[in-house]
Amino acid sequence: MKPYLRIILILLLHTFFGSYSSSKAGPISDVDIALLLKGNAPEGRELIHEEDYLAYRIGKILGINEVDLIDLNSQKLILCHNVLKTGRLIYDADTAIRIRFETRVISSFCDFEPTLRFMERFHLQGIIKRCTNL
Repeated sequence: MKPYLRIILILLLHTFFGSYSSSKAGPISDVDIALLLKGNAPEGRELIHEEDYLAYRIGKILGINEVDLIDLNSQKLILCHNVLKTGRLIYDADTAIRIRFETRVISSFCDFEPTLRFMERFHLQGIIKRCTNL
């Protein structure tokens, strides 16, 4: 079986995000694709090899030199939330698992959002204070 076909079998979903999902792509834009992999996905070098080959095949089909793949299973909450908020779903192999993932991310983000807003305000106040002391 070809590597890109094997990786399709372990994918739960693909999501476009970044400039291509928002129609702001320019001539030097890359394609950003988020992957949610099944629990039986390969790990380590084998996963890197299969992701690289998948990125190569997607780039070749789309005529684009740069395709960035990220594994949502290993990403932090804010990036996962941003992908869900701005991305476009292009492949869904298991709707129930996708919905559980989305629910977990959105629920966790809602719990974390007040802390995030506090941190952003504190950071902004520090910048303003440093700038006014110049």
